[in-house]
Amino acid sequence: MIRTLGIPRFDQCVLNMGLINLCNQESYVGQSIRRLYHLREDDDAPSDPWRRLHQIILHIPHPDQQYDGVTLEAGLTQGYNIEVKAVADPNSIPYKVPEGGQFVVVMKQKGLDAGFAIAATGIFTRPLALLSLELILDMTTPEYQSIVVKHPVMRDYPSGWGKSA
Repeated sequence: MIRTLGIPRFDQCVLNMGLINLCNQESYVGQSIRRLYHLREDDDAPSDPWRRLHQIILHIPHPDQQYDGVTLEAGLTQGYNIEVKAVADPNSIPYKVPEGGQFVVVMKQKGLDAGFAIAATGIFTRPLALLSLELILDMTTPEYQSIVVKHPVMRDYPSGWGKSA
C-alpha cells in the first residue's frame, strides 16, 4: 500500500471524503449540526449553527468492512462515518478551538469486524476548509505527528488573482 506521511492511502481518502462532507452544509453532517442547533436553540445562540462548538467523530473503517443495507463506498460518500455531538463544556476540550472551529476525534477500526481505537485528535476549521490533526503514532509513548488536510477541491487562488492590472 502506498503511504504518504505514514498514512495508508485508504485512510487519506477517508479523511478527504470526511473533509468534503464537513464543509458541505447540505450533507448528512451539515444536517446533523443543524438538528443539534435547533434542539439547543436559545437566546445566546449564534445565528450560524457552525459557530457553536461541536465534537466531530470521524470513523475510518477497515477497507474490507461490510455493512447491512449500505456499501462502504456509499456510506463514506454520504458521510455516515461521521458523528456530531454538541459540546456542553468547552473547557473539557484539550485544545483552544478558534471561534467557528470544531473539535475532531478520529477513530480507526482495529481490524475487520473489530472495534475502533482513537487515531488522532484535532480541529476542523470550516471557513478555511481544513482539518488540523495530531496523529497518534504510538499510544505507549506519547508520539504524535501533526498534519493538515486541505479540502481536495478548494484550492489556493493564484498569486495576484483579483488585482486589477
